[in-house]
Amino acid sequence: MKTLKRMLAVMLAVVMMMGLGVTSMAATTKDSNKVTVHVTIQNPDDTSKNIFYGNVTVDKDRTLYTLEDAATIENYGKATAMDALIATGKTITYHKVQYLDTTTWKPIDQYGIAFDSIDGIAGTSVDNGDDTTTYKYWELYINDVSASNYATNYVLTDGMNITVKWSSMIY
Repeated sequence: MKTLKRMLAVMLAVVMMMGLGVTSMAATTKDSNKVTVHVTIQNPDDTSKNIFYGNVTVDKDRTLYTLEDAATIENYGKATAMDALIATGKTITYHKVQYLDTTTWKPIDQYGIAFDSIDGIAGTSVDNGDDTTTYKYWELYINDVSASNYATNYVLTDGMNITVKWSSMIY
């Protein structure tokens, strides 16, 4: 009986030590509430250089933009590509994009947030004098693919690649 008690005490001590080891390892792992992404913002004046190039880390469950009713956007309060752009520290101006009632032309719902300018550089349009106009604008790419939506509609995942390029089109 005495031997059984000693064996049980040793086994309990081993289990406790293993539990402490697992707990200490869990405490040193990566912060699970953070997400790190790579951001590139192209320089419109010299596309071989960038306004920003590097990684940013943000809280997964917090947005950095502050427009009224921003929580109603389809990201459900999660960090998005817009948050990664803001986290670069560059000055970014933006506005709400809303659906309009085509009868009254009044906003009826919010769709996303579009950026207007980065570091004071905003999109422009130039009349070419031949019934065409050249539009210059910031274009968002997510993982090297031109985005089909606004930056607030892309929830961040670790390793995501966000690029903003200076683009143009003639219309």
